[in-house]
Amino acid sequence: MNSSPAPSRRLRFVLAAFAGLAAVLILAGSAQGALSGVRDLAHWWVLMVALSLAVFSFFALRDLTLPGLMLLVLFVGGASQLYVTQPLWYPALRLPPRSAIEMAMYAIIAGQAVLSAFVLVRHSGSTKISQVIGALEPKRTAAFLLLSGAFTVPILNHLRLNEIDVYFLQLAAGLILVLINLVTVIALAATLPRGVKLPTGWQWAGCMAAVFLSATLVLEWFSFERVPHVQDELAYMFQAQTYAGGALHVPALPEGPRAAFEHYLLDHHNGRWISVFTPGWPAILALGVLLGVPWLVNPILGTASIFLAQGVVQRLTNARTANISTLILATSPWFIAMSASLMAHTFALFLLLLAWFLILRAEEGELKRAVLPVFAAGLALGWLFLTRNLDGLLLGILTGLFLLWRGGILRHPLTVFSYSAGCIATGSLIFFYNYYFTGDPLLTTLSDYYHRVWIDGSNAFGFGQNIGAPEGWGHMELRPHEHSLFEGVINTLTNISALHTDFMGWGIGSLVFVWVLLIYGRIDATDRMMLAIIIVIAGAHALYWFVASFYVGPRYWFMIIAPLVLLSAKGVLETGTRLEAVGLTSAPDKLNAVLLILCLFSVTVFLSYRGVTRYHDHRTYDDHYRSVVLPETEGTAQPLVLVTLRSQLASALFFNDPWFPLDKPAYAKDLGGNANEAVIKAFPGRPVLYYDEREETFRRK
Repeated sequence: MNSSPAPSRRLRFVLAAFAGLAAVLILAGSAQGALSGVRDLAHWWVLMVALSLAVFSFFALRDLTLPGLMLLVLFVGGASQLYVTQPLWYPALRLPPRSAIEMAMYAIIAGQAVLSAFVLVRHSGSTKISQVIGALEPKRTAAFLLLSGAFTVPILNHLRLNEIDVYFLQLAAGLILVLINLVTVIALAATLPRGVKLPTGWQWAGCMAAVFLSATLVLEWFSFERVPHVQDELAYMFQAQTYAGGALHVPALPEGPRAAFEHYLLDHHNGRWISVFTPGWPAILALGVLLGVPWLVNPILGTASIFLAQGVVQRLTNARTANISTLILATSPWFIAMSASLMAHTFALFLLLLAWFLILRAEEGELKRAVLPVFAAGLALGWLFLTRNLDGLLLGILTGLFLLWRGGILRHPLTVFSYSAGCIATGSLIFFYNYYFTGDPLLTTLSDYYHRVWIDGSNAFGFGQNIGAPEGWGHMELRPHEHSLFEGVINTLTNISALHTDFMGWGIGSLVFVWVLLIYGRIDATDRMMLAIIIVIAGAHALYWFVASFYVGPRYWFMIIAPLVLLSAKGVLETGTRLEAVGLTSAPDKLNAVLLILCLFSVTVFLSYRGVTRYHDHRTYDDHYRSVVLPETEGTAQPLVLVTLRSQLASALFFNDPWFPLDKPAYAKDLGGNANEAVIKAFPGRPVLYYDEREETFRRK
């Protein structure tokens, strides 16, 4: 192999000092803005350069100057690619560049390509490259590159706008960027003099859990700001606050003031005011409400899921696969962001992993000791059905089949009965809940709500006319108020594109190791089970009219993250095995080092990019009511505040207690005239304030 002489010790020290000083100066100049939260994309990019320089300085001091340089190129080039990517709704490259800054970013990407190719050629003998290409087989390599580039751009919006030519242009550019990043990653691996061995066992899981929890809390504090950013989150919080107050619903407001509190997914009906969601997640979130920290519930559940995932994968495969799986899950921007939100998905994943862990633990003992943990696993999956009906149904059935497939004591009739009884014990609660609110055990509160506010049957699974939002949901649908098999396929492709980006945030594609396993690896029974889960969940949601990939990744598919993590880990091992077979004996350990660097990119560059460009102030949701100082008013009751909106009404309603105690302010929409009088009449004894969000000023009546 060809190699360049290593830099002298003095030169390495000078380079490290220069890079470290530059990083410190950049951070010092940006400190005030960074502490209050980064809101500007250019500011974010400069901070990523500072981070990259700091890491390069560390590498240089450890006699890893050239690998540190390739890491610098990977991080700065990746940040530049993200800078020229339209972040909201459907990511797309800004082509042609709109400004001198964007032209500079493309120049940096070109520099990344040239430097990476030069370093790779200098550090990889032509014979070795030929051996690797031969071992990987040209046809399989072509299939790998095709899959890696095929989902760089979501197709839905381009079809909706009839811009197929633009789509293929974007696709070609996306493939070029994937290739550039692949060359950079390979060059990074080639320059590493040695690799690393990942720690094993629960200590490693604990380390990864600490990384996950830290990243989640930072994202939650600065980007999500511990408040809702979509309508669903407000509805969940309303429901949790209701349960924390000791009831299943709060009394309906009088007819007159209702419009001032009206919000999507909150329902006034039959004298009750409720959230239309199932009760599984709000019941757990209510514990956080009672403790005054509802925003901490999901991060704790996510942290527990790291340990559960370690245990599950280790029992399904081996310790090495489990360690890689834990690393990938703990640093997944998709998982971190979901756990920083108030959505139900993290709890659903926790329940699934808990059930699998209990089942696999039960398998290790005798039959009489297996009954109770398998029953508990059934309780968990029944609660999943109580939380997210479709996910609970699909995964409950698939897990039952998993029991039978594993055989042994898990296939014993007593074990199967125990699991089924557990599922029924908690899952059947939804039918009593439905009957209480809708009068029909099979009619959910969500379906009942849509039957009344939309055309009957619009929010349904299946194909045909009159499915979907009657008024259409703009760029989130291909054809308004209609769903077809073709659109189901398009929605599926759009969700895969979202996975390609949001699962890990890598420039080489988040699914790169899944493609490696499928193309080069031998699929075993566990892999087939994981693939079955992915196919069933994706196939079921293809029947639904709405593709929810615009917020925290493809959230309707979130439960496939567990199979994806395991398949990705096995793909990493397959990559190492393939390279080792052609004489690259250090490949597995070097691959560990490269994976650690890629995961560092995930939790620093990509996650912070998403926090700045997508999650913070998403659709004008914000937390400014947390810091609003109300003017002094007479009496002991807190005021009724009528708000003229600039942002989403939910930003104010989130700070309402649905029980409206007198020691807390009540926020309502300022509708003017008689509507305001009706609201004031419904809250007697409270002073009235009028608040203009645009001017941030108060006035009295």
